[in-house]
Amino acid sequence: FDWSLSLALQGRKSEAVEVMGRSLKLRTQLFGDDRLETLEVLDALTWEMSDLGRFDDAFPLIERAARARVKIYGPRHPMHTSGFFRMGLAYAKANRLDEAEKEMRKATAHAEATAQCDLYSTLAYGNLAEVLIRRKNWSEARRAAEKALEQKRVLWPKDHPRMMSTLTQLGQIAGAEGQFEKALALQIEAVEIGKKSYPEDPYRYAP
Repeated sequence: FDWSLSLALQGRKSEAVEVMGRSLKLRTQLFGDDRLETLEVLDALTWEMSDLGRFDDAFPLIERAARARVKIYGPRHPMHTSGFFRMGLAYAKANRLDEAEKEMRKATAHAEATAQCDLYSTLAYGNLAEVLIRRKNWSEARRAAEKALEQKRVLWPKDHPRMMSTLTQLGQIAGAEGQFEKALALQIEAVEIGKKSYPEDPYRYAP
C-alpha cells in the first residue's frame, strides 16, 4: 500500500490504482471490510479513481467505504462527514452537481448534528461552498464558506495557509454579488498569506 501512495505522489496514478486494487483485495481477505486497515485503502483508491475519471468504478467503492465506517465507528461518529464529502467530491468531479450538492449537505448536516469542528468539517463546508459557487447560488455559497472560515479560525492561526482557499471563495462570491472592494480585499488577504506561507509561489491557491 505504501508503494501505491508513492506512485500516486509521483503522478503515476494508473499504476497507483492497480497496486491499490491488489492491496485492497489482500486486506479484504485478511481483515474483512470493517477494519481500518481495509478502509484506508478504500479511501485512497476511490480518491485516485476519481482523479482519473473512473467514476463508475469509484462510486460503488465510496459506498462500500461508507458502510464500513458505520460498522467501525457507529452511526454518529464525526468520520462519517468525510464519507459524505468524498462522495460529493466524486460527483462534483463527474459534473453531477445535483448529487454533489446532496452529498455535501449530508456532510455539513452530520457535522452540525455532532457539533463537529475539525479538518473534515471545514472540508465539508468548503466543498459545499465550491459546489454552490459552480451553481451560482451565491447566498448559500457565502454562508457555507463563512462557516468554513469560522471553523478554520478556531482550529488554526488566522494567517494559516488553510485560510487561502476559503478567502478566495469569499472573494469570488463577493465579486459575483457586486461587492468589488470586499472581493479585492479578500483576494489580497489570501495572497498575503500565500506570500508568507509559499514565498516561491504565493499565488498557489489564490488568483
